[in-house]
Amino acid sequence: MTIKTINTPIRNNGSLHSTGSRLTGIILLAVFSFICSGCALLEIRKQSDAIGSLRSIGGTVKRATGKQGQLYVLLFREELSTVQLIYQAAAGSTGNYRLWCPPGTYYVAAFIDTNNDGVIQKDEPWSYYGKPTPIHVAGDTTISLDPLTIFDRSPVLDPSVKVDVQLRLYANLGKVSTLQDPIFSPENCAMGMWRPTDFLNKIGGGLFFLQEFENGKIPVIFVHGINGGPTDFRTLIETMDTTRYQPVALYYPSGVSLGIISDYFESAIVAVQERYGFKRFALIGHSMGGLVTRSIVKKYVENNPDRADNLAFVMTINSPLGGIPSAKLGATSPILVQSWLDIIPGSPFLKEVDEWPWPSFIPYYLIFSFGQGNSDGVVPLPQQLPLKPQQEAVHIYGFNNTHVGTLHDLSFLQVFRSILDKE
Repeated sequence: MTIKTINTPIRNNGSLHSTGSRLTGIILLAVFSFICSGCALLEIRKQSDAIGSLRSIGGTVKRATGKQGQLYVLLFREELSTVQLIYQAAAGSTGNYRLWCPPGTYYVAAFIDTNNDGVIQKDEPWSYYGKPTPIHVAGDTTISLDPLTIFDRSPVLDPSVKVDVQLRLYANLGKVSTLQDPIFSPENCAMGMWRPTDFLNKIGGGLFFLQEFENGKIPVIFVHGINGGPTDFRTLIETMDTTRYQPVALYYPSGVSLGIISDYFESAIVAVQERYGFKRFALIGHSMGGLVTRSIVKKYVENNPDRADNLAFVMTINSPLGGIPSAKLGATSPILVQSWLDIIPGSPFLKEVDEWPWPSFIPYYLIFSFGQGNSDGVVPLPQQLPLKPQQEAVHIYGFNNTHVGTLHDLSFLQVFRSILDKE
């Protein structure tokens, strides 16, 4: 492992919508919003509470059939006279899955995607959990189900049961777009932090290919931080060698709990791999996105041990790997953003990610910045550089720049290109 610190003129390219906004400043803005707009506060709190009420249903799918294909797990909720599909997730190669939902009554099913289109078809093997058995989610319940087995012969549904399997949730998985797309606007990024349910209903988030997919190129998945979006990586993307790599933007509402985000995108990466047929990919996370990135890697390796070597390399940039002490203010402010709870030092989310042993065969690059002395202006150096991630990194690079300015730093861009050339 090597550690390099590079001094270059500081360029502060931060803006209000970028991840470079100080967390304490965001909290003060929340308090100001509380004073100025009671109605807006009530809506923000309502949406934060809705995200905070989500609970998980987990389990394992097993095959008792020779049919091949990706396993998908489906979550249904009874809506009036229809059983409606509300969530779909690709199970790992171990068959493990975890679904998130608000309190209510649900049914779980699974199918084998034999034609690789990501949509259940009448002739594809499937089964439901239980008889089917209703699953009641309430309070602080975390539900672990017994294994669900798919046999050669699929069950026959009662014809009186109306089932709606139209699902828009996966619409943006593998969708081709550009950084000029209005979907990535600062207003939408802010919506993702303050009004995450509005973001999910109007935007949806997803994995966006920023050029047409081409076989043979390695997807590089960029993961933004709080109050940020894919455009934060514009300079990095413009410097990539697109003859070998292709940029992919992971876009999510940054006000949602990070464990939920990493669960969804670990499954989403598997689904996109199956759809496009690629194996190797890389992950790059900035700021809070570095925590999401490390959590995705953990879940991807655990749920897909046969694919663990698919990760070409992983990089985190100016990430609060040890949390941010000022996030404690968010837990007591008039407005609570759920993701703030995850970046409090010692949070359950951080402990889970930190205690996991990083695989030595996955190259990990740790980038930090010190443009404000003992900080990059947002994340203090001790939080950027906990000992364990340092020990896990194959290289550590430090830059005399700011939290967002480093993303445009000429020296960092040179290091970034050299890593791409090597990997």
